[in-house]
Amino acid sequence: MLHRLCASSLVALACSSPALAQVSDERIDTIVESFSEARAAIFEERPDTILQDLKDASGEAFGDVAINEFTAEQIAELMGNGMFDFAPRPVAEKAMMRLASIAMDESADPEDRALAAASGSAFELDSYYFDGYSAPEAVAEKKQAMHAYFLTSEGRDAVLQGEHSMMGLQAMLATPDGSDLTEERIVLLMSVFGDNYPVGSPSGPAMMWDVVNNMSEREENPISKETREIARTFAVAWAEAGAKHAAAEGEDEMAKYFASTVADLNSRAARGLLIGYPAPEMSVQWCSDENVTSLADLKGKVVILDFFATWCGPCIATFPQVRELRAMYPEEHVAIVGLTSPQGQVYNMPGGVIDCEGDVAKEIGIMPDFIKEHNITWTMMMLEGDNSTVFHPDFGVRGIPHVAILDANGVVRYNGLHPMDEGKPAKINALLKEAGLPTPGEG
Repeated sequence: MLHRLCASSLVALACSSPALAQVSDERIDTIVESFSEARAAIFEERPDTILQDLKDASGEAFGDVAINEFTAEQIAELMGNGMFDFAPRPVAEKAMMRLASIAMDESADPEDRALAAASGSAFELDSYYFDGYSAPEAVAEKKQAMHAYFLTSEGRDAVLQGEHSMMGLQAMLATPDGSDLTEERIVLLMSVFGDNYPVGSPSGPAMMWDVVNNMSEREENPISKETREIARTFAVAWAEAGAKHAAAEGEDEMAKYFASTVADLNSRAARGLLIGYPAPEMSVQWCSDENVTSLADLKGKVVILDFFATWCGPCIATFPQVRELRAMYPEEHVAIVGLTSPQGQVYNMPGGVIDCEGDVAKEIGIMPDFIKEHNITWTMMMLEGDNSTVFHPDFGVRGIPHVAILDANGVVRYNGLHPMDEGKPAKINALLKEAGLPTPGEG
């Protein structure tokens, strides 16, 4: 089916647009600079109309430029700068059409064709920034055809090993036809890279690992434990090489990012040593309950850990659900703990953001007021460390809010849940029964 689609789409997708760009690279730079400046100003002002303002700024940056005359390189550059995230959908659709015309032009350079196909495979038109928008069926067909072409294209390996390796990586990990990503493709990806890691792509190792880890957890056709571990060690080597390269280039922030990725990949969660094992130790420097100085103090109870930060809007939005959960269970049987770490600022307080940079004691001192302001009825805990500590590697916290549940013996039984997950009570009740503790309504 897919091969028939690809073959039958070659002629349909090709068009007579000129192979050489009629749009200068200087114009592309102007588009990026214009939107970047507008975006920075919008984020600084943070108006109520922020989303629409970003869309308007993107549209103004593109102006009346002839998108059907962009090169694959230019579109990849624009994608890398997030230019199509907020672009008017007709603009984005034209970019997809242009990519398809390049990818299916048999007279074009093989590497240009592969880059166009990879970019088309990674292009996301159905963005949540555009509620109600649905990409035309023809665009979906183009995407599938480009993806099928890229996987076996002559220029595939050059893209994966070149300046736009992340675009190639996204294409290799994509499944625009809705099928399951195969273990064979992960093995192929690692073999193409070899030890020639794209060290200029700091998010690459984590992106690859997230996909592989999800593959290992799916019910049907999960990736084997052996390949999962091979992929993990591969991603570790990639991140270590990236950290070394960045340090040598004096790019300290990138080196730090790569190093944190190494820590994530070597964590208990990544090594499969979290679920079914005692909870990792955590250094606590403050807790709203003076009787709690560590997780060990909560043994004998089912424990819900909710990783959050005061700046995290989605975290704050879940507080009503956490409050409801707290009301369902007595504290002597179920502990709910909000876990954060020093962030240097406290958000979502009357009067705006409170600066606490370099003053952890001040930040801790504000927490009781934060608790009162948001009617927090559960325990709050601040871990030792910095603003990254809340993204606890051993719990595999890559984004917040993030919930883990421990049984009464302190063993991690669930991880990576969301506070709004309606299935939590059933999980908690099962753990209470397992520990011989009453569930709601049992007295």
